[in-house]
Amino acid sequence: MAKKNKKHLFEFTVNKEETVKESHSEKNDKGETITTEKEVTKQVPVYFSIKKPTRRLYDEADLFYSVKLSEGIKAGLLTRTLLEKRFENDGGIFSEGDKDRYFELYRLVFEKENELQQIALNLKNLKEEDKNEKIAEVYTELTMLRRDLQEYETLYSSLFEQTAENRAKNSTVMWWVLFLSQYKMSEGEDYKSVFDGSNYDARIESYDLYEEADDDFWVEAIKKLVYFVSFWYSGNGQTEEDFKEAEKFYDQGDEEGEEGEEGEEGEDAENEGENKEKQPKKRAPKKRKPRKKKTDEEPAKTEEPEEKPEEKPEETEESKQDE
Repeated sequence: MAKKNKKHLFEFTVNKEETVKESHSEKNDKGETITTEKEVTKQVPVYFSIKKPTRRLYDEADLFYSVKLSEGIKAGLLTRTLLEKRFENDGGIFSEGDKDRYFELYRLVFEKENELQQIALNLKNLKEEDKNEKIAEVYTELTMLRRDLQEYETLYSSLFEQTAENRAKNSTVMWWVLFLSQYKMSEGEDYKSVFDGSNYDARIESYDLYEEADDDFWVEAIKKLVYFVSFWYSGNGQTEEDFKEAEKFYDQGDEEGEEGEEGEEGEDAENEGENKEKQPKKRAPKKRKPRKKKTDEEPAKTEEPEEKPEEKPEETEESKQDE
Protein backbone atom coordinates (compact mmCIF):
# COMPACT_ATOMS: atom_id res chain seq x y z
CA MET A 1 0.00 0.00 0.00
CA ALA A 2 1.21 3.49 -0.85
CA LYS A 3 1.99 5.70 2.13
CA LYS A 4 -0.11 8.78 2.55
CA ASN A 5 1.74 12.07 2.36
CA LYS A 6 1.46 13.65 5.81
CA LYS A 7 3.06 16.95 4.84
CA HIS A 8 0.74 17.99 1.99
CA LEU A 9 -3.00 18.17 1.49
CA PHE A 10 -2.64 17.85 -2.28
CA GLU A 11 0.03 17.96 -4.99
CA PHE A 12 -0.41 18.89 -8.65
CA THR A 13 1.60 20.11 -11.63
CA VAL A 14 1.35 23.05 -14.01
CA ASN A 15 3.18 22.96 -17.34
CA LYS A 16 5.62 25.74 -18.09
CA GLU A 17 6.88 26.53 -21.60
CA GLU A 18 10.67 26.54 -21.63
CA THR A 19 13.35 26.58 -24.31
CA VAL A 20 15.87 23.79 -23.77
CA LYS A 21 18.92 22.65 -25.71
CA GLU A 22 18.90 19.16 -27.18
CA SER A 23 22.04 17.46 -28.42
CA HIS A 24 22.12 14.92 -31.23
CA SER A 25 25.16 12.77 -32.04
CA GLU A 26 25.85 10.96 -35.31
CA LYS A 27 28.86 9.57 -37.17
CA ASN A 28 30.05 10.90 -40.47
CA ASP A 29 31.62 8.99 -43.37
CA LYS A 30 35.04 9.05 -41.67
CA GLY A 31 33.64 7.45 -38.51
CA GLU A 32 33.95 10.65 -36.48
CA THR A 33 31.22 11.49 -33.97
CA ILE A 34 29.61 14.86 -34.60
CA THR A 35 27.38 16.39 -31.94
CA THR A 36 24.88 19.08 -32.86
CA GLU A 37 22.75 21.16 -30.51
CA LYS A 38 19.48 22.91 -31.19
CA GLU A 39 16.98 24.84 -29.08
CA VAL A 40 13.57 23.23 -28.64
CA THR A 41 10.45 24.61 -26.89
CA LYS A 42 8.98 22.09 -24.47
CA GLN A 43 6.23 21.93 -21.83
CA VAL A 44 8.07 21.28 -18.56
CA PRO A 45 5.99 20.31 -15.47
CA VAL A 46 6.45 22.43 -12.35
CA TYR A 47 5.34 20.82 -9.06
CA PHE A 48 2.99 22.57 -6.64
CA SER A 49 1.61 21.52 -3.27
CA ILE A 50 -0.81 22.73 -0.64
CA LYS A 51 0.95 22.30 2.67
CA LYS A 52 -0.92 20.62 5.50
CA PRO A 53 -1.60 23.37 8.10
CA THR A 54 -0.22 23.13 11.62
CA ARG A 55 -1.93 24.04 14.90
CA ARG A 56 0.00 27.32 14.96
CA LEU A 57 -1.27 28.28 11.50
CA TYR A 58 -4.85 27.50 12.56
CA ASP A 59 -4.50 29.85 15.56
CA GLU A 60 -3.04 32.64 13.43
CA ALA A 61 -5.79 32.21 10.81
CA ASP A 62 -8.53 32.43 13.47
CA LEU A 63 -7.00 35.62 14.85
CA PHE A 64 -6.72 37.06 11.34
CA TYR A 65 -10.43 36.28 10.67
CA SER A 66 -11.51 38.01 13.91
CA VAL A 67 -9.49 41.12 13.07
CA LYS A 68 -10.97 41.36 9.54
CA LEU A 69 -14.49 40.79 10.92
CA SER A 70 -14.04 43.64 13.39
CA GLU A 71 -12.72 45.91 10.64
CA GLY A 72 -15.79 45.21 8.49
CA ILE A 73 -18.23 45.96 11.30
CA LYS A 74 -16.44 49.20 12.15
CA ALA A 75 -16.60 50.17 8.46
CA GLY A 76 -20.41 49.83 8.56
CA LEU A 77 -20.98 46.36 7.06
CA LEU A 78 -23.95 44.39 8.37
CA THR A 79 -23.41 41.04 10.03
CA ARG A 80 -25.02 37.89 8.68
CA THR A 81 -27.44 37.69 11.61
CA LEU A 82 -28.78 41.22 11.08
CA LEU A 83 -29.20 40.62 7.34
CA GLU A 84 -31.05 37.33 7.96
CA LYS A 85 -33.48 39.14 10.24
CA ARG A 86 -34.19 41.64 7.48
CA PHE A 87 -34.89 38.82 5.00
CA GLU A 88 -37.17 37.07 7.50
CA ASN A 89 -39.18 40.25 7.95
CA ASP A 90 -39.63 40.35 4.15
CA GLY A 91 -40.89 36.72 3.96
CA GLY A 92 -37.69 34.68 3.90
CA ILE A 93 -35.04 33.82 1.29
CA PHE A 94 -36.37 30.53 -0.12
CA SER A 95 -39.88 29.38 -0.92
CA GLU A 96 -41.37 26.44 1.00
CA GLY A 97 -40.56 24.07 -1.88
CA ASP A 98 -36.95 25.20 -2.01
CA LYS A 99 -36.59 24.79 1.75
CA ASP A 100 -37.93 21.21 1.60
CA ARG A 101 -35.56 20.35 -1.26
CA TYR A 102 -32.60 21.91 0.57
CA PHE A 103 -33.17 19.89 3.75
CA GLU A 104 -33.85 16.75 1.69
CA LEU A 105 -30.46 17.13 -0.03
CA TYR A 106 -28.76 17.51 3.35
CA ARG A 107 -30.42 14.32 4.57
CA LEU A 108 -29.44 12.36 1.44
CA VAL A 109 -25.82 13.56 1.64
CA PHE A 110 -25.64 12.45 5.28
CA GLU A 111 -27.09 9.01 4.43
CA LYS A 112 -24.75 8.48 1.47
CA GLU A 113 -21.70 9.43 3.57
CA ASN A 114 -22.71 6.84 6.20
CA GLU A 115 -23.30 4.24 3.48
CA LEU A 116 -19.86 4.95 1.99
CA GLN A 117 -18.21 4.46 5.38
CA GLN A 118 -20.02 1.16 5.94
CA ILE A 119 -18.96 -0.15 2.53
CA ALA A 120 -15.35 0.91 3.18
CA LEU A 121 -15.42 -1.04 6.49
CA ASN A 122 -16.89 -4.00 4.54
CA LEU A 123 -19.34 -4.97 7.28
CA LYS A 124 -21.27 -7.14 4.80
CA ASN A 125 -18.12 -9.10 3.80
CA LEU A 126 -18.37 -8.26 0.11
CA LYS A 127 -15.83 -9.44 -2.42
CA GLU A 128 -13.10 -6.93 -3.22
CA GLU A 129 -14.39 -6.40 -6.76
CA ASP A 130 -18.00 -5.94 -5.61
CA LYS A 131 -16.85 -3.65 -2.82
CA ASN A 132 -14.92 -1.36 -5.22
CA GLU A 133 -17.87 -1.20 -7.64
CA LYS A 134 -20.25 -0.31 -4.81
CA ILE A 135 -17.87 2.38 -3.50
CA ALA A 136 -17.59 3.92 -6.99
CA GLU A 137 -21.39 3.87 -7.40
CA VAL A 138 -22.12 5.49 -4.03
CA TYR A 139 -19.32 8.02 -4.45
CA THR A 140 -20.75 9.11 -7.82
CA GLU A 141 -24.22 9.56 -6.28
CA LEU A 142 -22.71 11.47 -3.37
CA THR A 143 -20.83 13.77 -5.74
CA MET A 144 -24.03 14.60 -7.65
CA LEU A 145 -25.91 15.31 -4.42
CA ARG A 146 -23.11 17.55 -3.18
CA ARG A 147 -23.19 19.44 -6.47
CA ASP A 148 -26.95 20.05 -6.17
CA LEU A 149 -26.50 21.13 -2.57
CA GLN A 150 -23.68 23.44 -3.61
CA GLU A 151 -26.03 25.25 -6.01
CA TYR A 152 -28.39 26.09 -3.14
CA GLU A 153 -25.49 27.16 -0.92
CA THR A 154 -24.05 29.32 -3.70
CA LEU A 155 -27.42 31.04 -4.17
CA TYR A 156 -27.77 31.46 -0.43
CA SER A 157 -24.24 32.82 0.02
CA SER A 158 -24.63 35.22 -2.90
CA LEU A 159 -27.24 37.10 -0.85
CA PHE A 160 -24.66 37.65 1.88
CA GLU A 161 -21.71 38.74 -0.23
CA GLN A 162 -21.58 42.20 1.33
CA THR A 163 -21.63 41.09 4.97
CA ALA A 164 -18.78 41.57 7.42
CA GLU A 165 -18.40 37.78 7.77
CA ASN A 166 -18.09 37.23 4.03
CA ARG A 167 -15.42 39.91 3.69
CA ALA A 168 -13.47 38.36 6.57
CA LYS A 169 -13.87 34.89 5.03
CA ASN A 170 -12.53 35.97 1.62
CA SER A 171 -9.56 37.66 3.27
CA THR A 172 -8.87 34.51 5.32
CA VAL A 173 -8.95 32.31 2.21
CA MET A 174 -6.31 34.57 0.69
CA TRP A 175 -4.32 34.30 3.95
CA TRP A 176 -4.34 30.51 3.66
CA VAL A 177 -3.29 30.71 -0.01
CA LEU A 178 -0.30 32.85 0.92
CA PHE A 179 0.86 30.53 3.73
CA LEU A 180 0.06 27.07 2.28
CA SER A 181 1.25 27.42 -1.35
CA GLN A 182 4.53 25.69 -2.21
CA TYR A 183 6.38 24.76 -5.41
CA LYS A 184 9.53 23.15 -6.80
CA MET A 185 10.97 23.19 -10.29
CA SER A 186 11.93 19.48 -10.40
CA GLU A 187 10.79 16.35 -8.63
CA GLY A 188 14.04 15.86 -6.71
CA GLU A 189 14.05 19.33 -5.11
CA ASP A 190 12.51 20.38 -1.79
CA TYR A 191 9.38 22.48 -1.76
CA LYS A 192 9.67 26.20 -1.05
CA SER A 193 7.04 28.88 -0.48
CA VAL A 194 5.48 30.49 -3.55
CA PHE A 195 5.12 33.83 -1.77
CA ASP A 196 8.05 35.40 0.06
CA GLY A 197 7.79 37.05 3.46
CA SER A 198 7.35 36.24 7.13
CA ASN A 199 3.98 37.95 7.61
CA TYR A 200 0.75 38.65 5.73
CA ASP A 201 1.69 42.12 4.49
CA ALA A 202 5.00 40.94 3.01
CA ARG A 203 3.38 37.95 1.30
CA ILE A 204 0.51 39.97 -0.15
CA GLU A 205 3.14 42.25 -1.72
CA SER A 206 4.77 39.16 -3.25
CA TYR A 207 1.35 38.12 -4.58
CA ASP A 208 0.90 41.57 -6.15
CA LEU A 209 4.26 41.23 -7.93
CA TYR A 210 3.11 37.98 -9.56
CA GLU A 211 -0.13 39.66 -10.58
CA GLU A 212 1.63 42.69 -12.07
CA ALA A 213 4.08 40.48 -14.00
CA ASP A 214 1.12 39.00 -15.95
CA ASP A 215 3.00 35.76 -16.64
CA ASP A 216 0.61 33.15 -18.11
CA PHE A 217 2.29 30.34 -16.18
CA TRP A 218 2.00 32.03 -12.78
CA VAL A 219 -1.51 33.26 -13.52
CA GLU A 220 -2.63 29.65 -14.10
CA ALA A 221 -0.66 28.31 -11.13
CA ILE A 222 -2.06 30.85 -8.65
CA LYS A 223 -5.55 30.35 -10.05
CA LYS A 224 -5.34 26.62 -9.26
CA LEU A 225 -3.86 27.26 -5.82
CA VAL A 226 -6.75 29.60 -4.92
CA TYR A 227 -9.24 27.06 -6.30
CA PHE A 228 -7.91 24.16 -4.22
CA VAL A 229 -7.44 26.18 -1.02
CA SER A 230 -11.01 27.53 -1.33
CA PHE A 231 -12.23 23.97 -1.90
CA TRP A 232 -10.43 22.82 1.25
CA TYR A 233 -11.52 25.82 3.35
CA SER A 234 -15.19 25.22 2.51
CA GLY A 235 -14.90 21.75 4.10
CA ASN A 236 -15.11 19.69 0.90
CA GLY A 237 -11.44 18.69 0.56
CA GLN A 238 -11.03 16.08 3.27
CA THR A 239 -9.16 13.39 1.32
CA GLU A 240 -6.84 13.21 -1.67
CA GLU A 241 -9.69 11.64 -3.69
CA ASP A 242 -11.80 14.73 -3.03
CA PHE A 243 -9.04 16.96 -4.43
CA LYS A 244 -8.62 14.73 -7.50
CA GLU A 245 -12.35 14.91 -8.17
CA ALA A 246 -12.22 18.71 -7.82
CA GLU A 247 -9.28 18.79 -10.26
CA LYS A 248 -11.39 16.92 -12.83
CA PHE A 249 -14.12 19.57 -12.55
CA TYR A 250 -11.50 22.30 -12.90
CA ASP A 251 -10.03 20.73 -16.06
CA GLN A 252 -13.49 20.20 -17.54
CA GLY A 253 -14.35 23.84 -16.95
CA ASP A 254 -11.19 24.98 -18.76
CA GLU A 255 -11.88 22.68 -21.74
CA GLU A 256 -15.49 23.89 -22.02
CA GLY A 257 -14.31 27.49 -21.92
CA GLU A 258 -11.78 26.93 -24.72
CA GLU A 259 -14.36 25.06 -26.82
CA GLY A 260 -16.84 27.89 -26.31
CA GLU A 261 -14.33 30.48 -27.53
CA GLU A 262 -13.42 28.36 -30.55
CA GLY A 263 -17.12 27.79 -31.31
CA GLU A 264 -17.85 31.52 -31.22
CA GLU A 265 -14.94 32.21 -33.57
CA GLY A 266 -16.14 29.46 -35.91
CA GLU A 267 -19.69 30.83 -35.93
CA ASP A 268 -18.39 34.31 -36.70
CA ALA A 269 -16.33 32.96 -39.59
CA GLU A 270 -19.33 31.02 -40.95
CA ASN A 271 -21.58 34.06 -40.69
CA GLU A 272 -19.03 36.18 -42.54
CA GLY A 273 -18.85 33.54 -45.28
CA GLU A 274 -22.64 33.39 -45.59
CA ASN A 275 -22.88 37.16 -45.76
CA LYS A 276 -20.30 37.27 -48.52
CA GLU A 277 -22.25 34.65 -50.50
CA LYS A 278 -25.51 36.52 -50.07
CA GLN A 279 -24.09 39.82 -51.20
CA PRO A 280 -24.77 40.44 -54.94
CA LYS A 281 -21.77 40.53 -57.16
CA LYS A 282 -20.84 44.01 -58.24
CA ARG A 283 -20.87 44.53 -61.99
CA ALA A 284 -17.94 46.24 -63.56
CA PRO A 285 -18.90 49.76 -64.70
CA LYS A 286 -19.26 50.20 -68.45
CA LYS A 287 -16.59 52.28 -70.06
CA ARG A 288 -17.98 55.34 -71.72
CA LYS A 289 -16.48 56.62 -74.94
CA PRO A 290 -15.11 60.12 -74.61
CA ARG A 291 -17.16 62.75 -76.39
CA LYS A 292 -15.53 64.80 -79.09
CA LYS A 293 -15.19 68.40 -78.16
CA LYS A 294 -16.62 70.90 -80.62
CA THR A 295 -14.07 73.32 -81.98
CA ASP A 296 -14.55 76.67 -83.71
CA GLU A 297 -13.26 75.24 -87.00
CA GLU A 298 -15.96 72.63 -87.20
CA PRO A 299 -19.27 74.26 -87.97
CA ALA A 300 -22.13 73.18 -85.90
CA LYS A 301 -24.22 70.57 -87.60
CA THR A 302 -27.74 71.65 -88.41
CA GLU A 303 -30.43 69.12 -88.39
CA GLU A 304 -32.13 68.84 -91.76
CA PRO A 305 -35.90 68.57 -91.54
CA GLU A 306 -37.18 65.17 -92.41
CA GLU A 307 -39.13 65.01 -95.67
CA LYS A 308 -42.68 64.09 -95.03
CA PRO A 309 -44.31 61.75 -97.55
CA GLU A 310 -46.90 63.34 -99.78
CA GLU A 311 -50.38 62.73 -98.58
CA LYS A 312 -52.62 61.14 -101.16
CA PRO A 313 -56.08 62.65 -101.46
CA GLU A 314 -58.75 60.43 -100.27
CA GLU A 315 -60.83 58.84 -103.03
CA THR A 316 -64.47 59.86 -102.98
CA GLU A 317 -67.43 58.08 -104.55
CA GLU A 318 -67.70 60.75 -107.27
CA SER A 319 -64.16 60.25 -108.42
CA LYS A 320 -64.74 56.52 -108.54
CA GLN A 321 -67.82 57.03 -110.84
CA ASP A 322 -65.83 59.36 -113.17
CA GLU A 323 -63.25 56.65 -113.57
